[in-house]
Formats: sequence, structure tokens, C-alpha cells
Amino acid sequence: MLATQTHNLLTAKPITESVQQLVLMNVLLISLDCVRHEALSCYSENFDYLSTIPYRAKTPTIDSIAREGLVFTNAFTQAPFTPASHASVFTGTNPYNHGIRSMFGCELNEEVSTLAEHFQNAGYETGGFIGAHALSSKYGVDRGFETYDEEFEDSRKNWIVGNRRPAGEVTDEAIKWLNNVDDDFFLFVHYFDAHDGGQQNAETSSETVSSNVDHEDDHTPIYVQLYNQYLRQIDSLTGGLGRQIFLSWDDLRDDAPSGRRYHLKQVQRIDKQINRIKRTLASLNQYEDTLIILFADHGDAFGEHGEFGHREYLYDTTLNVPLIIKPPNGEATETGTHGTLTRLIDIFPTVTSIAGIEETQSTGENLIEYVTDDDDNLAAYGETRCESSPQALKNPKTDFTSLRSSEWKLIINNLNGNKELYHVASDPAEMDDMSDGRSDMLREMRGQLESLTSDHAKEKDIDMSQTIPSVVDQLEGLGYL
Repeated sequence: MLATQTHNLLTAKPITESVQQLVLMNVLLISLDCVRHEALSCYSENFDYLSTIPYRAKTPTIDSIAREGLVFTNAFTQAPFTPASHASVFTGTNPYNHGIRSMFGCELNEEVSTLAEHFQNAGYETGGFIGAHALSSKYGVDRGFETYDEEFEDSRKNWIVGNRRPAGEVTDEAIKWLNNVDDDFFLFVHYFDAHDGGQQNAETSSETVSSNVDHEDDHTPIYVQLYNQYLRQIDSLTGGLGRQIFLSWDDLRDDAPSGRRYHLKQVQRIDKQINRIKRTLASLNQYEDTLIILFADHGDAFGEHGEFGHREYLYDTTLNVPLIIKPPNGEATETGTHGTLTRLIDIFPTVTSIAGIEETQSTGENLIEYVTDDDDNLAAYGETRCESSPQALKNPKTDFTSLRSSEWKLIINNLNGNKELYHVASDPAEMDDMSDGRSDMLREMRGQLESLTSDHAKEKDIDMSQTIPSVVDQLEGLGYL
């Protein structure tokens, strides 16, 4: 069965150029960086269901878009960190194909083409508006964008740390661009506000967030303070002791809900900015003609499995992401919520197919056709590599690959060879490792995973000349180190 599930992942297809545009439409791709699906009220399994968090997810704008299209509850990213995940979205390929497999010294493979390049070749105006340097053009992800706005100098005052800018500034620039577009457009908007939810900026203090969120504890959560200041350093020096401290410290674990509160606040602010874009499109009589795709590049962990943030491990906490597709012109043949397993690499062929643009590069599936087939035969590849410290960038603290079907999930630790196997259909929290009891399934999934990556195991050395101190400082500020 798994051979069928992973067939489409086995080989990268040759690149073809875009052909003449066949469908009159616009494309709006919105990245909700680091957002968990539980923070969106259009997902039934949101943070409301946790008794320890007595407040509600409230995203009315995103909900209104979701009602016009498809909501995928089992969508998975191919890498739980920003540049690699977005590269998979932009190219429809896994990291071992597109080449961005680390935060440092990597850039997009010259042999793969991007969504923006295809739409630019088809005559679209292309624009991208970026919320943080974690999606800097130095990764090559700006290819095909006539405008790639990554200016952060004026917004340093708006955020306490990091090379990023708040959602309001990103939206301001995107709306200016929309008001000056003459032709059909391909627009990418990247919101970084939910990244490291314990951080605050000027917008946080000046905005009124939903009354459903408790404001009495507007301070950085204790677990965020301690982890950022102490446990992360202990972790890097002792090979994971910081994680063990957290797992054994009840008071620290009990503070994790306040991290979710901040997460909800940040997402609510993003929702308001998306409403501004939606209203702008409506005022330009462009909303109905626009294909809208909202997705998160990865999630965020609040202590689950001893992880804080993301990028260290490959549990569903950070891999399972929201994905919403609103087709243009009311053309959705299917709407509502779909639980079939999907992947972020499926965005590429879905968008090009709806637009009538030919491509043979993507290893993904057209999701509009896929859900109508009532099939669930896909498997999601995942990988991550987390550096141990800024001073030892070629010495990863963690290095994992994974393969997930709708029923099973395999995680392999590439540093020590350890394996974890979960029956995610009955154990979605990934608490019961069955690698010893189901050696037959472990062998089968391991064989499938190895067949994916065998031709790509030898990657080029990381170009450390790109890893200058300023880049390290930027990534430390963004929470990646």
C-alpha cells in the first residue's frame, strides 16, 4: 500500500516553461508563518477544546474565506522552518530536490522553477511582501517576483528583537502594490507575527485584540523566558538536558497555555490585516476573480514532546499546518472540510492547474481533483536539521527525516540511527512508539523513505562564507538559534 502512497514522491520531474495563460484570474498566496491550525476558528479542533485555555480562537476573515472553499485538516509541511518550507511551496518539490535544507549557506536549486516564474512568464504581474529576513532573497526564493519587498529598516522600532516587521506594515505595502496593478497578478504576502508568540511589538500594545482573550497576563510566558535565556543554552551544551528539565518541571509545563494565548493574539492581528487585503480586492472588483490560498509553513510547539518553537523535531505539532483554498469565480466543485492527507508541495500543481499553466516539475497533486477522487493515498516527507549553536553551524544538534501516511508515521534520527514509529490514526499525539512491536511496518516505511532520498543523500557542502555574523545575529533575533 505504501508503495502506491509514495509513488509521486520518488522522482523529480523535468522542468518545463509556462505556456500561455488560459484562465482569467488572480492569485493571492498568504503565508501564516508559524501558525497552528488550532489558532483558527474555522478548524473544529482549535485551542477551545483545551480546558486549560479558557478563551477562544477568533479569525472571522479567514473563516469567511474558508466558507467559500476547501479546508484541509491533515496538511503537512515538508520542513518545519521558514526558507525550506516556502521553497517547497514555491517549487512543488521536497527539500532534497529544491536544495534549501538548512538555515545557512543554502539557496534554491537553479534547476527548479518557481510559481512566480511560471506566472511571470504567463504575463502576470508578480509581487511578494515579506515579514522577516527568514525569507530573505539570499535563499533565491525571490525568483520570478518583479517586486520582492523585504525592506525592514523603517520597522526596527516596531519590534523589540529580530529582523522582521509587523503585519500592518506588510499589508500597507501589499495594498499600495495592488492599487497600482494593471494586469492579472500573482501576489504573495508573508505574515511573521505568530513567530515566537512571546515577543511583542508596537502593534501588540496599541491594538485591541478580541475580548475573548484574557489581557490580565500580558507578559512574556515564564517558559519562554526561561527557555530563551537558559534552557536553550543548556540544551546545546549538554545534548538535550534542557528538554529533560522542562519535561520534569511541572510548574514550567503548566505555564505553556500562556504561550498559546499569545499565539492566538498574534493570529487575530493577522486576521485583521487579511481583512484589509480582502476589502481592497473587493473595492477593485478583483475578489471574486482571485484564487486565494492560505497556509502555514510550519507550526509551533509549546512544550509538546519537550520542544519549544520548531525546527528541532518532526512531530505533528510543528508539521501539521492549516491549508485553505478558495478557487476563483465561485468555481469550487468541492467545499467544506477535508481530512485527506495533503502536503504543501501540492499547492504548486493546484495553482498552476487552476490557472491553466502547464508544468511537469512538481511531485505534488492537484488538490481540487484529488479531493473529488475520494482518495487518501499520499504520504508526506519531512526533514529538519537544527544547528547546535551559532559557533558550530556544521554540527547539528538534531537531524531527522520522516515519512507520514494517513495511518502511520516513521521518524529517523540521522545522528544516532534511532527510529520512532507511530500509528497516528489511533495515536495522533505520537505518544506510543511502536518501533519494537511493529518491526514489519518499520521496515516497510524505512524502505520507502530510503527510496525517496537515496539519490540525494550526498548534498553539496554548506557555503559558510554566506554565514557572516550579521546573518547569525538576524537569525538569533528571529528565534532560529
